Amino acid sequence: MPQLFNYSYESGLEISIWEVSESPIFFLENLDTSRFDTNELRAIPHPQKQLEWLASRYLLQKTTSTFKHAGITKDEFGKPHLLDTNLKISLSHTQNLVAVALQPSLAVGLDIEIPSEKLRTVAHKFLNDSERTHANNRLEYLCVYWACKEAVYKYYGKKALSFKNHIAIKPFEINHKSLLADIKMPDYQETISLNMLWVGSCCVVTATNGDIV
Repeated sequence: MPQLFNYSYESGLEISIWEVSESPIFFLENLDTSRFDTNELRAIPHPQKQLEWLASRYLLQKTTSTFKHAGITKDEFGKPHLLDTNLKISLSHTQNLVAVALQPSLAVGLDIEIPSEKLRTVAHKFLNDSERTHANNRLEYLCVYWACKEAVYKYYGKKALSFKNHIAIKPFEINHKSLLADIKMPDYQETISLNMLWVGSCCVVTATNGDIV
């Protein structure tokens, strides 16, 4: 399981990305199952999704080895939390990559994406009119928009959030590292700080409610 990227920011945010090359047996033999709900694994029907679940939990286990916590749980909205600690986490995976974001105390959302032609097909479902005009069907821009909205969705942590109608990403250039997003709902509004970077062909976006750098 070669490490592709690991970086710690001054704010305390840490991002780790690994490429999955092991079999499920490796993870089952090395994962501390007392800290993870394996019933959740058994409920996953697709073998690739099972592998991603195992790999992401193994990476989480490695990255939190110096922190005291009592394992991982999910709240009523499906957002993962560590037990008995203030440390905040977010998990993401795409193809054979898994990623973990750790933040000492602030809420955090993480997404990793690789540009895919499918994004052009579904762009109308997750972009508002001004975002579609700005993206101009450019695949890398569509990938950034999707990763930003997914990261904001994970940060917010509740399911009643529309990518198209409730999350607005301010215009950016593909080489920008700091971006901004607005959550706009009838009863809730917030501006979110985003950090965007490219690791090879993979777009990595982190959302939090404080400075990232």
